[in-house]
Amino acid sequence: MSSSAADQTDVDLLSRTCYREGRRIPWESGITVVTPLNRNRWTLNIEGTLSFQKQHQAQLRVFVSEHKWKGSQPTEEEALMVLSYGDDSSVPVPAIFMFVPGMPVVVNRNTYQGLKLVNGPDYKALDVIIDEAYPGHRISADAILHFGPHAGILLAAESTEAFSFVGMPPGTVLLIPLSSKLECVRRRPWQRHDVTRRGLPCTAAFACTDYKVQGRTLERVALELRGTRTTNVCGQAIPSQCDPYSLYVQLSGSSSLAGIMLPSKVRERDIIGNTVPENMVAAEKRLEELSEATIQEAESWDWPSPPS
Repeated sequence: MSSSAADQTDVDLLSRTCYREGRRIPWESGITVVTPLNRNRWTLNIEGTLSFQKQHQAQLRVFVSEHKWKGSQPTEEEALMVLSYGDDSSVPVPAIFMFVPGMPVVVNRNTYQGLKLVNGPDYKALDVIIDEAYPGHRISADAILHFGPHAGILLAAESTEAFSFVGMPPGTVLLIPLSSKLECVRRRPWQRHDVTRRGLPCTAAFACTDYKVQGRTLERVALELRGTRTTNVCGQAIPSQCDPYSLYVQLSGSSSLAGIMLPSKVRERDIIGNTVPENMVAAEKRLEELSEATIQEAESWDWPSPPS
């Protein structure tokens, strides 16, 4: 497919090998779901978090981010819509953060670049620091609800193994809340008031966008080969064609065909003839040529010898 030669044979192979109607996502296997649709990602991360909690028989904490409205107060309907709107590329703070010790999370904003706490990589969420202003309310034997964000969350990853901060467990880094503005924009026609949301700029990493998995190799992955937009057809939301770059990133990030699961049936329009535009191919080729020419020129320079 990367050679732009995908045909019906590829569609049949993916359908036969990777898709099974009615099959549930096996979260307990450590699978990662890649989806271009944010709303699907939000729902899948809730499902993944609840499955992780059940698998590890751990306590669940649900934190509702703080919201402050500009001007007059919103209607109940608008407030509920804002609370159901998660994170995206312009809104790093989700409306609700569900925490289970040991769960994987991804940071949505470059926070401490010198400490490698940046947008993209996976981290393990070890513990949370509760804000006394938002005490917990037990809603079941293993679930606690907080009507506000936590004061911080302890994260760990390979990039943090050498860290040692006073008062913190070795190999961890602390992520604290920040504020993010949700302004009235066309893609949220129901929003009538600007609102500031305060909470942690991170979310569960059971489901990610194709952007967040670029450069990674995943042994077990569920791919949603769909576009980033939906069209209403007879009252049903139909996803647009899968972007050719997204198609390449998703399929190339899988270590083997056997490790791929397709939650949705393969569509011919997402595979056959779904190629990168010719002008983009030409632009990429030009950039490669310029890069090679720059390297060759630099290699021809008379560089001074390093000091002994």
